[in-house]
Amino acid sequence: MINTTKENLPLIFEENFLEHHAGQIIQDPVFAIVELVANCWDAGATKVEISYPNDIRDVFFIKDDGIGMTTNEFKFRWNNLNYNRLKHQSKEVEFPKGKRNRNRLAFGKNGVGRHAMFCFTNEYTIETTKDGIYTKAKVSKSNGEKPFDIFIEETKSKQGHGTFISGVVYKNLLLREQNVIELIGSKFIADPEFIIIVNNSKVLLTDLESKAVIKEMAFPDGKVIIRRFEGERNRTTQQQGVAWWVQKRLVGVPSWDGISGRLIDGRNSIAKKYVYIVEVDFLKNNVKSDWSGFHSSPEIIEIKQSVLDFINEDLITLLAETRRERKNDAFAANTTVLKTLPRFVKEDISEIVDELQKDCPTFGSNELESTVKILATMEKAKSGYELLEKLAKFNHHDIDDLNTVLAEWSITDIKKVLNVLRWRLELVTELERLVDNSTTDELHDLQPLFERGLWIFGPEFESISFISNRALSTIIRTYFGDRVLSNPKKRPDFVILPDASIGAYSRDSYDTGHEIDGIGSVVIVELKKGGFDIDDKEKDQAMYYAREIRKSGKVDKTTRITCYVLGSSINKDAEEKNNDGLITIIPMRYSTVITKAKSRLFNLIDKLEKFKKENNISDSVDYQPELFAI
Repeated sequence: MINTTKENLPLIFEENFLEHHAGQIIQDPVFAIVELVANCWDAGATKVEISYPNDIRDVFFIKDDGIGMTTNEFKFRWNNLNYNRLKHQSKEVEFPKGKRNRNRLAFGKNGVGRHAMFCFTNEYTIETTKDGIYTKAKVSKSNGEKPFDIFIEETKSKQGHGTFISGVVYKNLLLREQNVIELIGSKFIADPEFIIIVNNSKVLLTDLESKAVIKEMAFPDGKVIIRRFEGERNRTTQQQGVAWWVQKRLVGVPSWDGISGRLIDGRNSIAKKYVYIVEVDFLKNNVKSDWSGFHSSPEIIEIKQSVLDFINEDLITLLAETRRERKNDAFAANTTVLKTLPRFVKEDISEIVDELQKDCPTFGSNELESTVKILATMEKAKSGYELLEKLAKFNHHDIDDLNTVLAEWSITDIKKVLNVLRWRLELVTELERLVDNSTTDELHDLQPLFERGLWIFGPEFESISFISNRALSTIIRTYFGDRVLSNPKKRPDFVILPDASIGAYSRDSYDTGHEIDGIGSVVIVELKKGGFDIDDKEKDQAMYYAREIRKSGKVDKTTRITCYVLGSSINKDAEEKNNDGLITIIPMRYSTVITKAKSRLFNLIDKLEKFKKENNISDSVDYQPELFAI
């Protein structure tokens, strides 16, 4: 017998749901206390008072003078498991009426930080006031149907603003009062107008100076004091970087920005851990009226450059220690494969790893270990006799030329340059062979090469961060419907048509905190078969599927989409670019593509061919030392 009775099942939460949902925020007091203060910051507070208990069963409370919440706002935010602050409040902090008007960016994004009190207690009381409305509620952990219970105890009219949260501590605390002062002090020290009081004592710069590195610099008009503070590693660089103070007041916002570029990549762990406080009281008359920065002048630029030069050198020292530790760990992980190698080979590998870490500061520890292993394995597989045989065939002019090259270039640099150059030369040569060939399969084989060949179209596409985008290619494939052919290479990231091959490539965009926040740019390359004449129909078609990508929601409204439609010839009425907002359609002849590619390679292909003919050199010759002089 079939039961057709409909049943609406309630959601059930296990008792440890919050531990999984909020993670360390309700498990580690280091994270919890920072989140609680960050909530006050996000509420536009300028003063935070904390009563931090010494023992179990004491009362813990945190109080701020921020904007507070109305009853309806509290209900919506506190009862929402995944509250989206950016959607409902924006990234900008709102201040109480009459309070500070300088811009402040919020820490919170999804409201998880409000659960931080559960790190100290299973039940707490929250009192909040806004717009003449006072709300008091009790929040407690729950089992079964929901992770926590909220009970509104009182609402009434009351003047003022701010939030007060309190609860009785139910477990032994791992942090002592001085730990708390140092922890939140190092995190929020960059803004001296954000006052924090712990157990009736204001957190001062002097409380943290025992752990600060101090440097004084003398200038004709006054003295600069630079202090470096180290805190817990944060999720972003907000409140980290260089903070300029004038008479204990923040000028602008802390950042890693230099005068002509960034001091350090924001993705580096050090960038999320340190803050430099720079006191320049003698520059008070040079501060803008809204305290957003300094008026620019040669004197200000000179002072800032001197300070930033010192900080830059200090960062290099910090990074060197980090790189040294990571390299030692990578070598330790590969002891077995390294132990049989000669000492000089290990030193060569060590130098390569040093250079790699400098060039790629975000290179992970696992990748570094793999790199050391690969280099060591390659060294074991090499035979030095082959090199000796080649050297034996050199004449004295060849030896002198090679010595000159090695005096100016390292072997690693030569190899990197020649590898890139060789790949690009081969790509252009392959283009010349295939562009006027109407054989479809060969044309499709060329499309994947453009994933690393976008440099042909200009320096703005030089970055290797452009990669094939399968999702965007799916949109194009859907647009063409039945015209799409089977892909012989099983590459879903490009589209095969009877007369063309289409590839979609994208590059990420980053927010002000240097976190990925979407797609910054899209490049579409449509290769028409040899002999194809491009007219307005092909351009309009490219515009249509670019618009389909825009409508799909896969890209942002600020994403730039550039479509290159390449063919053997272009109808004279279709030579102009087409623009629709941030969409650009560019028709281009294959001959133009090849010319652009050759010019960007300094016409080396033609020079090489000329050299071979003049010196009667065949393509099979491996060694051509004179080519270094071209």
